[in-house]
Amino acid sequence: MDSNLQETKRILASVRRDLLEAARQLENVNLEHEIITKQIADAKNELKILLLDIEDIELYRRELLAKNRVPLYLPANPVVMPSIGNNNKSNHELIESSSLASFEAVFDFRKCSIAGNFGIYVYKPGENASEHAVSYYNLFR
Repeated sequence: MDSNLQETKRILASVRRDLLEAARQLENVNLEHEIITKQIADAKNELKILLLDIEDIELYRRELLAKNRVPLYLPANPVVMPSIGNNNKSNHELIESSSLASFEAVFDFRKCSIAGNFGIYVYKPGENASEHAVSYYNLFR
């Protein structure tokens, strides 16, 4: 029996050593798990902050684009199509049309340069033109 008892004590001591070693390893794994969990939480917080910064920068970019965007429109069809060989101003002034009734129809933007000086060409408004259009015609004539 003595040998059985000694064998059992030896096995018990070996199991206790293995159990203590496993407990130390479990403690180390738990510490690493806590560290990694904390790092994940920190990384998620940093990611949220970065996403908010990206959103703010995108909104700022859109604001700058909207602020700096110059709307360009094609000019309306010309009121008068003068012939190439005939640049007589009286031909432009003699045209009477209902299309000249609006203020915008008095100005011919077709000849205006976008790159250089912005010369304005004004046509004589028709009889049914607004007072505003007539006053601008008289001002720029």
